[in-house]
Formats: sequence, structure tokens, C-alpha cells
Amino acid sequence: NDAALVRAELVASVVYQTRQAEYTAALAAGLRTNTRLRELSLVQCGVKDEGAMALAEALTANSTLVRLNLEGNDIGGAGLRALAKGLAKNKGLRELNLLNQRQECLGEGATSDFV
Repeated sequence: NDAALVRAELVASVVYQTRQAEYTAALAAGLRTNTRLRELSLVQCGVKDEGAMALAEALTANSTLVRLNLEGNDIGGAGLRALAKGLAKNKGLRELNLLNQRQECLGEGATSDFV
């Protein structure tokens, strides 16, 4: 809850990609109690379903984050469904970017929860 940290951005971080499950879980844990961070961008960081599920759970408790950018990751149907459920309980997020997920991971009907 560093007052100066209102935006965090990682783009194509090789270090993050090698330990994405661990790092995404840690970020999600921090988001549960976050009262400062307003924008989080994890573009092309290799986030998979498990990471999306952890972030989704954190979104149910977080009302500070207004932008979440998960563009270009490996989130499949299970992760997308979890995010949809987390967003249903979230009161603060205004922008979610899920562009360019691996198409073969999405599967038929994966985005139906968003409609």
C-alpha cells in the first residue's frame, strides 16, 4: 500500500514469465488489501488460467483498481469465466483488456459469461 504506487506495468517481462504463477498469486494477494494501486498492466507476461483465477478472486475484494490490462497472455476459458465472476462482484474496475489471448485456449463459448 505504497501511497506513491498508483500504476504498475510489466510488458513482456521474461523474469515474470518464468515464474508467472508465483508472481501472479503474489500480486493477487496484494490486490485483496490494496487501497492505492489504480492501474495494473501485465501485457505478454504469460499469465495463464491459474493466474487469472487468482486475480479474479482478488477483484471480488478490491474496489481501488480501475484498469487491468492482461493483453497477450495465455488465459483460456476457465480463466475468462473466473474473471467474469470476479467482475460481477467488483465495484471499481472500469477497464479490462483481454485482447490477444491464445485463440486455441479459448474454446467454444468461453466468452459467453461476458455477454
